[in-house]
Amino acid sequence: MKEEEKKSQEDIGKKVEEKIKTWWHRQEERGSRWGKAFEGCFSIIASIIFYVLINTLYDNFSFIKTNDFRSILLVINISIFINIVLNILLIIIRRKWYKSLMTIANNAFSFINTLLFLVVFPFDFTGHWNFLDTVLKVVFVVALFGIVVSTILESIRFVKYSLQGK
Repeated sequence: MKEEEKKSQEDIGKKVEEKIKTWWHRQEERGSRWGKAFEGCFSIIASIIFYVLINTLYDNFSFIKTNDFRSILLVINISIFINIVLNILLIIIRRKWYKSLMTIANNAFSFINTLLFLVVFPFDFTGHWNFLDTVLKVVFVVALFGIVVSTILESIRFVKYSLQGK
């Protein structure tokens, strides 16, 4: 009789353990879904704030010594709009290959904007901040390199996920 009770208790223990594992796995899935949705919402809100700031304060950027800012403002605004649309789609569509494809598209627009900032603007920090001209150019070049590396890695992921059907 004691063996039957022991076996019964072990069965109950295994069932409880299995239920806890199942519940925990579901919570992890929900958390990652909510985390990705939060990430997308945060990016959308940050893009909207950047859009408002860049379009309302562009006349006050004293360190930009060129009138070319108005000419590329349209490109920047289009890039921000596309970023918002891509993030909305990423919240809705949760396929890994799709995320990789959208990241590649977003990287392309980031590359274009960074290159425009590097080529178009002669930054001029007069006074105590003269070294910032060089620092910003180096930062832009490093950013361009990072975008290229990110795009290559994301392209590999895209191919991998496409072949796996994820």
